[in-house]
Amino acid sequence: MSAKDLVKNSRRGETLLPLGLFVIVAVIFYDTLQAPSRPMLLPKMVQFILLIMLAVQFLKCLLAKPAVEKKTAEERAAARKVAIKMVITFAGMLLIPFTSYVIGFALTGCLYVLLTILYWGGSKIQHIIIAELFLLALIYFVFEGILDVSFPVGMLFGG
Repeated sequence: MSAKDLVKNSRRGETLLPLGLFVIVAVIFYDTLQAPSRPMLLPKMVQFILLIMLAVQFLKCLLAKPAVEKKTAEERAAARKVAIKMVITFAGMLLIPFTSYVIGFALTGCLYVLLTILYWGGSKIQHIIIAELFLLALIYFVFEGILDVSFPVGMLFGG
């Protein structure tokens, strides 16, 4: 497979992803407009904003000029290392439902954010603490304030 084919295939993926997501969100949005009033996974305004953002991303991908550039071995190795880090981070995201069952959602979210920040190169401890506090406040606000649902506590803490 040549470099030209790789660029062509990556551009196709970059174009098809927002288009596919646009179709999925559009179907959900249409369904919520047609259905009687009921609790929804995504509120109508969020769906509408998501549709606009996906349409803009799709147009941006269509209008983008392909960049064909030769990468050195060091650049390819660095890109491969970042890709592996992204896969490991995504695997951590997939573990969140299982760990939240054991230690609770709020603690799992804070632990995930802490480990992700440290794994991707760390930051000042003040920034990590601010991110953790912001995450806790956001989780509390969404679950308790908006959804009126109590935190998933986890098995270790009596949940």
